[in-house]
Amino acid sequence: MSMQPSTEPAIPHDPQFQALLGWFLIVLAVPLAIWMALRIHDKFDARSWPKASAEVVESALYERHGKSPGWCIKMAYRYEVDGQQFVSRRSATSLMTEAACDPSRAVIEARFEKRQPGDRITIRHHPREPGRAIAYVDGLDSADFFFPAFALGMFAAGVGSIRYGARLRVEQAALAAERRARMERAEREFIIRKSI
Repeated sequence: MSMQPSTEPAIPHDPQFQALLGWFLIVLAVPLAIWMALRIHDKFDARSWPKASAEVVESALYERHGKSPGWCIKMAYRYEVDGQQFVSRRSATSLMTEAACDPSRAVIEARFEKRQPGDRITIRHHPREPGRAIAYVDGLDSADFFFPAFALGMFAAGVGSIRYGARLRVEQAALAAERRARMERAEREFIIRKSI
């Protein structure tokens, strides 16, 4: 038994919706790309930040659960730059970092012994914003590759959607003009036949 093709008219795509969808994707992609560019820049730039000696104020060892379980150190440290004192809890440039973590509890416990209140550690601080400091220099991770690629994909999809909407507008305008021309032709033929 052969299937008959449907005679229902297809619902035309809305060019306005395609344009709005495109701009929505672009508006999401641009801030994501900027955020990732700043994050990656900070990771490279932090390697050249000035060093300073800091005193550990508090520290704690905790277990991290989830996709990549392990053990981590959370700490606060006090340091001085140009006679001004600062306190920071930041471990690395990125808030989503594994720089202060390790899958092995023994490795983290060995590190933790040197991060007790009163211990001295070397930190790096931003040259123009000394209140921004890090205890570890973190490298690039999978998020630094995934999110820029995702932002680029969203941007490309947004541009594609806007272009598709523009093409639909042109096609729908051409169809409307053709329909008008057919109606005018039919109307002229009707008038001619009526006058005979």
